Amino acid sequence: MFDRKKHLQRLADIKKKNHPKVEFVCEICNAKFKVYPSRVKWGNPRYCSRKCQNNSPDMKEHSRKNGKKNKGKRLKEKNGNWKGGISDFYNIIRTMDRMRKWVQQVFSRDKYICQKCGDSKGRNLNAHHIIPLNEIVKINNLKTVTDVHNCKQIWEIKNGITLCVKCHRKEHKK
Repeated sequence: MFDRKKHLQRLADIKKKNHPKVEFVCEICNAKFKVYPSRVKWGNPRYCSRKCQNNSPDMKEHSRKNGKKNKGKRLKEKNGNWKGGISDFYNIIRTMDRMRKWVQQVFSRDKYICQKCGDSKGRNLNAHHIIPLNEIVKINNLKTVTDVHNCKQIWEIKNGITLCVKCHRKEHKK
């Protein structure tokens, strides 16, 4: 019968005989480590581990130069896709307690069933604004959280529909 363990051990022994490892000393911690000759052809290994490599003076200099060079270059207003922090505003709206209550009210009105395909799997449902949230914000010129709280159109249950994830994606692709 074939003994896999013995076979793998024999292969490992053959590899050790044909390709003996070469020994080096780490420049950071002075630990001895061995590598196969194939790794040496890329240049002599200088570090025993990734940790020692990251603590090397070369790496520190590299991160110091490149960190300062790129720091803050494409943040906020400097990024071509910047729209004045509007995504933060929408995230605040979506995580409000009042929004969670609205979602629950829409779900319970629709009996936790997708109104397009009839799916009722748990954690597969989304509450969808029939008139999109971003349009409501633009139409009513909402700028603050207080404005959002006072806007009745966002919180109308008639403006919501329960959809499964698949139908919700299709709805947004229209």
